[in-house]
Amino acid sequence: MKEITTLCDIDACAIIYSPYDPKPEVFSSSSGVQQIPTSFKTMPQRGQSKKILNQESFLQQRIDKANKKLNKPQKENREKEITRLLFQSLTGGDSVVRGLNILDLKDLSRVIDQNLKEIDERIERLGGRPMQDECNPQLPPLPQPEKVVQQDEGEGMLGVAETEKALHWWLPT
Repeated sequence: MKEITTLCDIDACAIIYSPYDPKPEVFSSSSGVQQIPTSFKTMPQRGQSKKILNQESFLQQRIDKANKKLNKPQKENREKEITRLLFQSLTGGDSVVRGLNILDLKDLSRVIDQNLKEIDERIERLGGRPMQDECNPQLPPLPQPEKVVQQDEGEGMLGVAETEKALHWWLPT
């Protein structure tokens, strides 16, 4: 007890009852044995209930603490898994998203919203206008498919001019 009282800078004593001995075993300095229970009994009921810790409540606190410690890596792993799914859906198309359940889709939506929010915040910090301020963002129009003209064997489906037109929409200008 002396080490605990010194390290924690508190008054403490331990009163331990044994099923084999009718007298309790007391660990503390002689002055502390009488002073600590007396000060505890003079506390209001609310203060006493905060200070009492039995084995069950102690173990429950330890379990809760361990669960919180366990949940943090699980949450981080879930976040990484959903981010991986996001990148797979960007590169793999609809096939990745179609196989997801409702929970995965909700988490994916949350990660997308979170990423958009972070992008908007960064744009604002850099002095730009956030993307979500625009009501209906306009995407560039998709190119209209060129008419495919059947030509003689040995020649390609499109002539040189048509090929340049068809490829022009994605080439940098």
